[in-house]
Amino acid sequence: MAYFIGNAVVIVMSFCLASLLNRKIEELLSFSCGIVILTLYCFGLMGQLKVGLYVVFIEAILLVVIFLFMKVHTKKLIVWKLVLTPGFTFFLLFSGFFFVALKGRMLYEWDEFTHWGLVVKNMDYFDVLGSSSVTTTWFRGYPPATALFQYFFVKLGRPFTESYLFRAIDFWIVALLASSFKNTSWEHKALIPIRFVALLFIPTIFSDRVYSSIYVDALLGIVFAHMLYSYYLEKKVDKFTFVNIGMSAGLLSLIKASGVGLAFIGLLIIGIDIVFCRRTRLKDFLQIKRNVIVTLVPIFMLAFCKISWSVNLKQNMTGEAWNTSNVTLQNIFSLFGNSIPAYRRKTINVFWANFFGVKDFGSFRISPFMISLIFLSLGFICLWGFSDLISKRQMLVLQGGLFGGYIIYTASLLILYLFTYSEYEAQQVASFDRYIGTYLLGLALTMTTIFLDYNQSRVDGKKELVSVIVLYGILLFAPIKVFVNSSVLKASNLETVEYRSQFQTSQNLGVYFYNKNSKIYFISQNSNGRDYWVNYYNLTPAKISSSVGWSLGEPYSEKDVWTKDISFAEWESALLEGGYTTVYLYKVDSKFKERYGSMFVSEDQIKSDSFYKVKKLTNGNVQLELDFLT
Repeated sequence: MAYFIGNAVVIVMSFCLASLLNRKIEELLSFSCGIVILTLYCFGLMGQLKVGLYVVFIEAILLVVIFLFMKVHTKKLIVWKLVLTPGFTFFLLFSGFFFVALKGRMLYEWDEFTHWGLVVKNMDYFDVLGSSSVTTTWFRGYPPATALFQYFFVKLGRPFTESYLFRAIDFWIVALLASSFKNTSWEHKALIPIRFVALLFIPTIFSDRVYSSIYVDALLGIVFAHMLYSYYLEKKVDKFTFVNIGMSAGLLSLIKASGVGLAFIGLLIIGIDIVFCRRTRLKDFLQIKRNVIVTLVPIFMLAFCKISWSVNLKQNMTGEAWNTSNVTLQNIFSLFGNSIPAYRRKTINVFWANFFGVKDFGSFRISPFMISLIFLSLGFICLWGFSDLISKRQMLVLQGGLFGGYIIYTASLLILYLFTYSEYEAQQVASFDRYIGTYLLGLALTMTTIFLDYNQSRVDGKKELVSVIVLYGILLFAPIKVFVNSSVLKASNLETVEYRSQFQTSQNLGVYFYNKNSKIYFISQNSNGRDYWVNYYNLTPAKISSSVGWSLGEPYSEKDVWTKDISFAEWESALLEGGYTTVYLYKVDSKFKERYGSMFVSEDQIKSDSFYKVKKLTNGNVQLELDFLT
């Protein structure tokens, strides 16, 4: 029910805005998602997140009232032809499909527990942004856009349901993709199924689990593409054009820190295009002096979202997602010298090997560099077919901007690896595929959308054939099997439930500790930490011990970097000084019992998956007593 209420709010807002602005509803679906997010964000900055939820409903009601007023007083107000469209059909079809396909899905991936799911659970419980010090959020510097939209859905229903986290992301993605149908009508009936399939599967080429994960990398690329194609598919320059671009720019900065760079690249491309290619239309628009302010909306939105989030982090005494203090011109220039550290030299070599070497993109193995050229070639086809000079210039600006932006984005990514990551992660170029896939997805989706839009307007009788060729090319790349297994067959949903069932005991006990006063020291011997993070998530909002030290004693091997070698007295001091109320032994062995067993009331009671109360004795020592629930 919560999903349908949230769905209805966005659709009603989009319907009213479409009617009032005389635009198709698919153009306003993603815009309405942005209104929801920014409303919650502004109230979240004031510490009134739940109030923001009520304000969203008030905004929807006000739009309905304005729509009804205009409908009564303006007989020319057009409604149904703006709603019964291919784009809205695409949205209804696939948002409904993913609602059913994701039923019962639970969090499974590492980062879903360390942040992307954890932050929403905290927001749901505390009704504050994840950057607040009262939460158990680990990466408080991460921007909150996706979490806010997920909060909107999960807050409407009870109990907290993890499948809504996935459904909310897919709802937003489908809304963004639907906006690319703005110039498509039912007259293009032979091309509509092709566009449906092509746009649905392009994201899977660069992130095969884009629709079954709550990682934001693919979404970031899609919003970047939406900023560009919503501008390039627009036939005119008006107020909504600039406001819509501004909405995308602001949201990019609030999805992930790297979104600021993508927003800058997008605004630069659009700025060059509007000055050199649409100068006449811009002059006509600026004849009304107050429109000058409107043209600044994109810059204002980007600056507001970026600066307000930075201020919020300072107020909560936490840093940005990436500490870029070491990214200085002096350090960058030092890379060209002979004294570069060995690990940085290796990082550079590994990075370029990944960039120019073959990797899996859907069903093909190809380099990230070459796949960008493949999708840019669609622009050359359009360039060859355009008859007017302005369109040719626009395509050259777009292609040059996207390729230049790709070089800048790639170089920036390398710099981040060199100066913000640990030596181990840098040399492994951790998550390279996801990060580079963000830009490639934005590039590919932009070029394909514009190509399909151009092709449907051709009058030479070959547009269906060309579109079919493009469709087959996309399907050759797309990981169809992965998509089917993770959605149609629902196999991966069952796998996530089965995986999480092994933590069911701790999850039930988490309800007992479901208060902000509990502080639990977690123990899992000889573990790489995955069970730590799952339990950290399950037991939230109880405070859990630091992620360094879930395994205690002598390391189990030379490669064991997770076990913290501390003495009996040091652990006892840590329990006292840290103010822990409970010790949770998730997994223990004989080595743990030998070193720390005397701290317990009875060594016979030491067992895995058990909770122990921390008691401070009169002599200042600590005693651990088995909790009656276990």
